[in-house]
Amino acid sequence: MKIKSKLVFSYSAIALFTTILVSVPVLKTQSASMKKSMEENAKTILSSSRDSILSVLDKPATIIKSTVPYTKTPDYNMDQAIADFDSVIKDNPTYLCLYWTDPVPMNKGGKFYSSDEWVPDDDYDKPSRDWYVAAANSNDVAVCAPYTDMTTGQLVTSISYAVRENGEITGVLAMDITLDKLNELVKAVRLSERGHSFLNRPEGKLSYQRRL
Repeated sequence: MKIKSKLVFSYSAIALFTTILVSVPVLKTQSASMKKSMEENAKTILSSSRDSILSVLDKPATIIKSTVPYTKTPDYNMDQAIADFDSVIKDNPTYLCLYWTDPVPMNKGGKFYSSDEWVPDDDYDKPSRDWYVAAANSNDVAVCAPYTDMTTGQLVTSISYAVRENGEITGVLAMDITLDKLNELVKAVRLSERGHSFLNRPEGKLSYQRRL
């Protein structure tokens, strides 16, 4: 009886060991397959989200570039600018204002035309503003890091473009836009139940984050 019990135990142990030997590779294969599937799914979600985010910024960038010729009109003045700028942004509440400035200091006859009719004080230092610096350092449309608008309290960003002639900046055209739509897009990115979504600036600094 004891021998029989030992044999049964031995057979059971062999069967269990065999099952483990077969199961481990299968589990590893399934785990690798699941990991690959999750990675591919994450890439698809992030790629789609990136395209959606870029589309939010592409339209105002296009508007800015198409508005540049207005600013090159001889004797361009504030009344014309206000009318021109307002006509291209009035139908989209996301666009707060469109504005143009030359590089000349305000206290030395510099110009600043804005769709909201705001006129800077004489000590307003245009070249030090983030939107001006970003445009000056780019050969294309530049996007500033998000910031809180002092007037509305909304999260906004500035999109700007430097107009150049013979390599010299003759003016900077910019637009302030709210980030409500961008907020919705970032919030919708969900890779896991407890995950986070965020946008990183090129230099690696966190520019926007939303807990999901």
